[in-house]
Amino acid sequence: MERDLCMTMAMLCCAVPLAPIFHVDPLLVLAIIAVASGLNARAVSPRQAQRLMLLIPETAQRFQIRDVFNEEQNLRGGMAYLRCLLSYFKGNVTLVTAAYNAGEKAINRYGRVPPYPETCDYVKKISSLYHQTLHPYQRDLLSVTSPIAAK
Repeated sequence: MERDLCMTMAMLCCAVPLAPIFHVDPLLVLAIIAVASGLNARAVSPRQAQRLMLLIPETAQRFQIRDVFNEEQNLRGGMAYLRCLLSYFKGNVTLVTAAYNAGEKAINRYGRVPPYPETCDYVKKISSLYHQTLHPYQRDLLSVTSPIAAK
């Protein structure tokens, strides 16, 4: 138990200085970590999402993360994904957090937060920890943005 707590604290300490490299507010990263994995550095979801940032294998591969169990790689992969989602959804934190949980295709399909109970609960928990509704984003990061982001 004590070893797990030490490992989680070390990963959180690593997350804060990494966040600005990815142009992501460290408080948003910490909120995602708190809700996604419950601050459990050894978390594995039913969909095989792993570690603090709960990266699913497809997302890890998309962002060229070779070892999701490597603390820094896991954090970098999650933050790279957040950076892309922020750009894709033009800084709309509600859509970004919903997409982090359900995937950007689900957001585009419904034109809003999808009516999945897990995703609605996830977004609600994130918004209780992170009170910003808009987040700065890199306008030139992606060539395509979500058609619903401007709404």
